[in-house]
Amino acid sequence: MTLALAGALLWLRNIDVQVPNPILLFANFIVLSAFLGGIAYGLASVAIALAFALIYWSIPGQLFQYVPMNQERLCVLALTMPPLALLVGWLRGAYERKQEELREQNVQLCTELRRRAILEERQRDVDHIMRHDLRTPLTGIIAIPELLLDDDNLTTAQRELVAMIAVTGRKMLSQINDSLELRTIEEGSYTLQVMPCDPVQILLDNFKILGLGSHADQSKLQLRVHNRVLLQTDCRLLDVIVANLLRNALEASDTDAPVVVDLAEERGECVIVIANNRPVPAEIRSRFFEKYVTAGKAGGTGLGTYSALLMTTALGGTLAMETSEETGTKVTIRLPLGKG
Repeated sequence: MTLALAGALLWLRNIDVQVPNPILLFANFIVLSAFLGGIAYGLASVAIALAFALIYWSIPGQLFQYVPMNQERLCVLALTMPPLALLVGWLRGAYERKQEELREQNVQLCTELRRRAILEERQRDVDHIMRHDLRTPLTGIIAIPELLLDDDNLTTAQRELVAMIAVTGRKMLSQINDSLELRTIEEGSYTLQVMPCDPVQILLDNFKILGLGSHADQSKLQLRVHNRVLLQTDCRLLDVIVANLLRNALEASDTDAPVVVDLAEERGECVIVIANNRPVPAEIRSRFFEKYVTAGKAGGTGLGTYSALLMTTALGGTLAMETSEETGTKVTIRLPLGKG
């Protein structure tokens, strides 16, 4: 391109057409050559520009003889054009190196994403197998307390404890089954099993389970029913939602502070509010319902609130959290009364 420009300018000169300042044109072509082709092409354009100037600015009939003004122009051209070509060529090289780095990073990222996808799929398969295998021995554990209840040699207190073991075992079996279904909910392939549902009974059953072996915890749970509520929904999912949120509230509250549950019907919705006196840690408030987010709990997995949100959404409801240093934390479940 620079060579073509030089030829065009010389031809114009032969037909008595003078270009006032061809250096500006050459500067643009040098920049373009260096950017498109790198330092080598830029320096080649500089050499062509210098050769052209040596001829173009010569005194007519006296090749390589120059008036003082053209000598100054030649000096400026020789001093400015090579650094310009080197600079633009270096920038071009830096740009190409950066592009290559980005391409390599993209390849590494794609490889890592594929690897993680494979690992997650394997982990889901392992979890599925483990939960499936846990159900067989758990069924036997549930059957033993029921057999013991057939004997007449147990005291009333003993019979209550044995019955509670059976209830807890059935609860655990139900939660294992529900955890297997959590995957189908994440994939959007879960089918709701809608039936009449009494949220009061679900809450009271969870109060008993959470208070098992810890009377302090059982006394901390307070239920306030503002009006009678009956639902048409998937009772198993609602049970898991309530269990996870109640457990979180108990673990987060102070030892002597109650966890208060309010149940009411509001504008065609079942509203369950679970409140405790402690605020959610500031570092996780904005990510409270995200997967694997936890703080301040030994052995916490960060799956309780995530699964609660996922299951509430599957039931057509909403889940919200409010927290502050002054009032503590409130988690509000809103579910439609009927889910067809």
